[in-house]
Order: sequence, then C-alpha cells, then structure tokens
Amino acid sequence: AGSNDGVLTDFLGLDGSINSGNTSNWIASGAFGSSAATTPNMTVLEGSTTYAAGGTAYDFGTVDNASTGSVTFTILNQGLADLNLDASPTFGIGTPYTFDTPYSPTVTLTPGQSQSLTVDFDPTTDAVFADDITIPSTELADYDLNNTGTGLVLPVITEAEWLDDNEDGDIDQVVVMFNKNEDISEN
Repeated sequence: AGSNDGVLTDFLGLDGSINSGNTSNWIASGAFGSSAATTPNMTVLEGSTTYAAGGTAYDFGTVDNASTGSVTFTILNQGLADLNLDASPTFGIGTPYTFDTPYSPTVTLTPGQSQSLTVDFDPTTDAVFADDITIPSTELADYDLNNTGTGLVLPVITEAEWLDDNEDGDIDQVVVMFNKNEDISEN
C-alpha cells in the first residue's frame, strides 16, 4: 500500500447512523501519476471573493450614465496542470459591458498563475442589466461568470432662467427645466 492509501472505520452513514465496525478502503497511491489528478482548475476572484461559474452574480450596483462602474477579476489556475485560455472572453450582445483590459488568446496559466480581466459597466438607459462573461479554455468547459448592474439616466438641464423679480440687480430666483429622456453623454 502507498502512503496515500487508507481505511476509514466507524463512519457516519448517509442516513446518519454510525456504521460501527464497517470499513471503507481507498487506494490513491497512483492517483498523482494519472491525468485525473493533473488537471487545471479555473477560479475567478474579485478581491478575496470567489465567483463560481454560473453562481452568484457580481453586482456593479447602480451606475448613472455619467459614470462607469469598473471591476478587475482575477482568473486563477488552482489546478496541477496548465490552463490555456484559448479565446478572448465574451459577453452577450447588446449589453453595456465592455472589457477594459482583455487578454489576447492564447494565454497559458501554469499552476498557481493568474490573469487579470477588467470589466466596465457603462449604462445609457434606466434598466437592470444581467449578462454572463464567458471565459473559454481548452481543458475545461466554458466558465460563465454572472454579473448584474442597474443603469440610471441622470436628468439633463435643458433650460435655466435667472429672474430678477424686484429689478434690484440681484438674481432672486432660478428656474431650471430638466429633460430626463436626453442622454447626458451626447451633450
């Protein structure tokens, strides 16, 4: 028997009962020489938070049309073999997400190595936007990273009038008119 082989006794059964006297054997002495134990493992982080493929979405929060929300994800290979990012990441069509610092294919991440991916959220309408970032690799299934954000269109001042009601030379009031439907980025 190898140093990674073993026997488990008196373990808990699936029904919660103690399996007193029962044993379970495993043989792992050859596992690290097999291809099963030498595969890449893609993990995506933002800061210290891990975002699982298809899991909880990264939330950009509310971003107005005069601003851009930005986040940098870290793609980390936590496996025991090279991870080849063989194509550029993609978004769905027609969403206000863009890549600020995309990577060019092919990027090879050795075990423990990482790659940054910066994403911008630049909404132009009042809406909630949900989309997936698809990160393709040669060895693994595509990694779909969910994200969401809320766009907020700021009102635009279309007219302002300064009034001197008592004609003393001082401005007594200001009348401001807004047009909420105009895109501020065009002015």
